[in-house]
Amino acid sequence: MATQAVGIACFFALTCVHAALSAPFLNDTLPGLEGNTSAQSELMVLAQIATSSPTSSSHSTHTTAIVITCAVGLSVVSAIIFFITQRKEKNPAVYSDDSYGELDWRDLPQMRLPVEKVRVSTRLASGSMGEVYLGVYEGHKVAVKKLLKTKRSASHVQRLIDEMSLLAMVRCPFVVQVVGVAWTEPQLLLGVVEYMDLGDLHAFLHATRPSTFPFMNKVHSALNVAYALAHIHSLDVIHRDLKASNVLLDSTYGTKLGDFGLGKDAHLEIVLSPGRGTYRWMAPEMLVSHAYDASVDVFSFGVILAELETHREPYSNVKNASKSKPVDDTAILGLVLHGHTHPKCSRHCPSWFSTLVNQCTVFQPSERPTAQAIVTLLKQRIQEGC
Repeated sequence: MATQAVGIACFFALTCVHAALSAPFLNDTLPGLEGNTSAQSELMVLAQIATSSPTSSSHSTHTTAIVITCAVGLSVVSAIIFFITQRKEKNPAVYSDDSYGELDWRDLPQMRLPVEKVRVSTRLASGSMGEVYLGVYEGHKVAVKKLLKTKRSASHVQRLIDEMSLLAMVRCPFVVQVVGVAWTEPQLLLGVVEYMDLGDLHAFLHATRPSTFPFMNKVHSALNVAYALAHIHSLDVIHRDLKASNVLLDSTYGTKLGDFGLGKDAHLEIVLSPGRGTYRWMAPEMLVSHAYDASVDVFSFGVILAELETHREPYSNVKNASKSKPVDDTAILGLVLHGHTHPKCSRHCPSWFSTLVNQCTVFQPSERPTAQAIVTLLKQRIQEGC
């Protein structure tokens, strides 16, 4: 769009020059100025200022007309370029339509829903890239994910496309299911998924006391997440951003894993730039962008287990030595990075559960259990009454 506007402006300027070359000399009476000696005098003064000779010939006067016309044309070009630049700086959501031409839509066209049938209402949650709204599709409540206005570049749209495609591929009863997608323009892409009426686990835990969430129910929730991890790992997919806020609860369907915004095929990408996940749930090897595998999800799962048991933020047990206050994220990051701290359970926690937390969050990735091994253990504990 900017290139087209500049091209039009340049064309306008060249047209002005051409008009000047074929226009009457300034010492002739210009159309529309007959009898207006004041206006003619002003034009002659401009001509005299612009020329180097105090006594202009008809040729120099004609040259002056060209100079003035070119100056006007170039001013128009500059003004248009400045306007477009300022507009794009003030509104980062303005992108070139051409930037969407290289999008890989994967299998989304087969999942496309009529936009007019997706009704969006209340906002449920927001993140760094998008927002989730309560919606209705064909009489059923759904969750609708859309990009923030400031996050609608082609790369952001591609990430949402990839997430919806990955969710559709997984197809597991313990993973939030995709209903479909809808869009009128690429940057307005909507991801429509099943609605979980109790919200996310992180918000639920921090709004309730441990006594209100029976331990057996917690173990069942943990088992559902472990089932989901075992399934996606069997597909060579790593979630990479597993945390309590990405675990969703429902009064009918129980606990499910959601939000695959950072999910990747393990064969396609095994290195991640630091900081794309959430530090308190991330494995040490992810923090330094070393090559990693599915065990990073197991580490994050162990952090969730501790949060599930305590109803407290991960590492809230780590205190500042001098002030006896919780340390900040930067300090936590440094401690985790070097294996100097681990999530802790309460003193009332069954020993087998706290042992599992420690096994999942051990510093060496190869020493962590697999998701399938965790499923086996949790099923056994449930059978034994925990």
